[in-house]
Amino acid sequence: RDTMVLLCISIGLAPAFKMKFWNIGAEGQILIGGACSAAVMIYAGDKMPTGLLLIVMFVASALGGMIWGMIPAVFKANWNTNETLFTLMLNYVAMQLVTFAIVFWENPSGSNTVGIINAAGQKGWFPSIFGNMYGLNVIVVLIITLGMYVYMKYSKQGYEIAVVGESQNTARYAGINVKKVIIRTMMLSGAICGIAGCLIVSGASHTISTSTAGGRGFTAIIVAWMSKFNPFAMILVSAFLVFMQQGSIQIASQFGLNVQKGDASSGKSAFAANCSGELRRADTVTPRSAVSCGAAYRTSNRSPSRARSRCSKYSMGILHSSCGMYKAAVRGQTRSCEGHTAPHGKPKGDHSLWQPKTAAITARIRPRTARPTRPPTAPPTSISTPIY
Repeated sequence: RDTMVLLCISIGLAPAFKMKFWNIGAEGQILIGGACSAAVMIYAGDKMPTGLLLIVMFVASALGGMIWGMIPAVFKANWNTNETLFTLMLNYVAMQLVTFAIVFWENPSGSNTVGIINAAGQKGWFPSIFGNMYGLNVIVVLIITLGMYVYMKYSKQGYEIAVVGESQNTARYAGINVKKVIIRTMMLSGAICGIAGCLIVSGASHTISTSTAGGRGFTAIIVAWMSKFNPFAMILVSAFLVFMQQGSIQIASQFGLNVQKGDASSGKSAFAANCSGELRRADTVTPRSAVSCGAAYRTSNRSPSRARSRCSKYSMGILHSSCGMYKAAVRGQTRSCEGHTAPHGKPKGDHSLWQPKTAAITARIRPRTARPTRPPTAPPTSISTPIY
């Protein structure tokens, strides 16, 4: 249960962090999604069949998280606000909204808590699948994980996210609408975090409070970074962190230790694992100047053949991953991709379709030619001094 919830939140944060949009507001997006799910359970629990009710809960939670994630994205795209502070402050706004909703939903009256929602009829509770009450949680999260992997790796939108994350100027140069990408990606991120709120409220706790997120929005940041935004790697990292957390609680209760010491040891382990990964990454990174999405790849320490193999792909046809009509400036030389062959000797194919699109781009990276020098003028034969 805890692993699936943490994995779902981490999947939601992955596209935003890949775009270098620092979404620290997952806690608020979870609360808004959970509040929307709780509202559907309270007001429509007795008016809809179970299947339709679950679908409406998922849609409502996704829409709530989507709107909550879109707010900072709009301000970032139009006025370049600080997304870290903006999303962090929205967490507290979401907590106040949930506190305000609890006033109307408290059960019993005057308890300042919602209690277990629909405890008698269990309307809106996730049904058991294969004898497991958390089976639907697992199925939903695994579908989201697989979909995010395909979206990030094979779709045009996933490629645009990667390009915007590398350089917004490069993305604009390639014709990508940066504002649209920022807003669209944060809407997706917020929607998935909102679904995580639905998993907590409807599939686990069956209640809503200001502590529903439980700090998972911040723990998911560690998961996303340690897995380097790979959705499948997030499964292992999420399981590892939950295992460390539950193990520390068990050890603390068994030996009479302070629970905070167990949390501190879990944090130290995660910190050490993250640092070791960053150090290994620093050792393997090869310096490069930039990757131009338009059709050029500039580098100073790579061979021409390797530069050709690193040619990026813009999915709608601006570039082609195999070869493309591009030129790479390598050590002051300009090399064309025409006539480049595959490792087995087969030609990559005709890329004449890309020639009109890349003609203006490749013209900008032609090697500099030596500036013509003026011919030396002959010195004067004699110098006459005027006599006054």
